[in-house]
Amino acid sequence: MNSRLLTLAPKVVARTSVRNSSGPFYGSWNFNNYKKSLIAPMKPAFQVKEQYKKMFWVASVPCILLTIFLAARDHAKHAEHAAHAENIEYDYLNIRKSSFPWGDGNSPLFGDNR
Repeated sequence: MNSRLLTLAPKVVARTSVRNSSGPFYGSWNFNNYKKSLIAPMKPAFQVKEQYKKMFWVASVPCILLTIFLAARDHAKHAEHAAHAENIEYDYLNIRKSSFPWGDGNSPLFGDNR
């Protein structure tokens, strides 16, 4: 009878459970160094950011300056022959049957008042 009572009693589990979900991602199996394990990957990323900043200044700034120089040189070539002839007022241009309702009636709303 004693043996039967022992089999009916709940058995105590001697083994403890281990949490494996945090794993080596945080640097260890416990959370003692949680902050250090999160900041550690950021240090190399900061160095890479600084490296890319230097690469930007070394590569892009000379390209931009070269582009400005070439554009200014090309603009100077075209500006030599850009002088326009004096505007000739023809009788058939700007014909109005009635005057404008603003100002002196002859000057346009958006434009110079010559």
